[in-house]
Amino acid sequence: MFNGFDWTNFLYVARTLHGEGQQAGPAPNPEAVHRSVTNRAYYAALHLAKKLANTFEPGRFVMTVKVDHPEVPQWFKDRHDRADLQEIGELLSECLDCRYDADYKDVMRESPDNAAVEAIYCAEKILRILRREREARGL
Repeated sequence: MFNGFDWTNFLYVARTLHGEGQQAGPAPNPEAVHRSVTNRAYYAALHLAKKLANTFEPGRFVMTVKVDHPEVPQWFKDRHDRADLQEIGELLSECLDCRYDADYKDVMRESPDNAAVEAIYCAEKILRILRREREARGL
């Protein structure tokens, strides 16, 4: 067997999330769940950020096409007049790093649990900023 994460665990997570219950095979191991959580939290953060960016530049990030993932955080980092928007760029970059590890590395740089917690934190913080911005602009 290969060293590092056993990627078939994602199949068990998928089957469990799909509701296949006992037919899903072995229960997903905690690392597979944490990696999946990291991925889903990142995509929540990415799409929330894209929606916010589109309120400033309509059509900037089309929601239905593949996006170069570093492009969205960079757009926010380049908003030098708004510290809160720059923070979104930093948070999204951190979340993207966690997601890359969770999706592609056999051995993650930090524990899968910590990566999941960080990704959720980033997504929730971006959501709070987005809500404040919507309220401030009457969106």
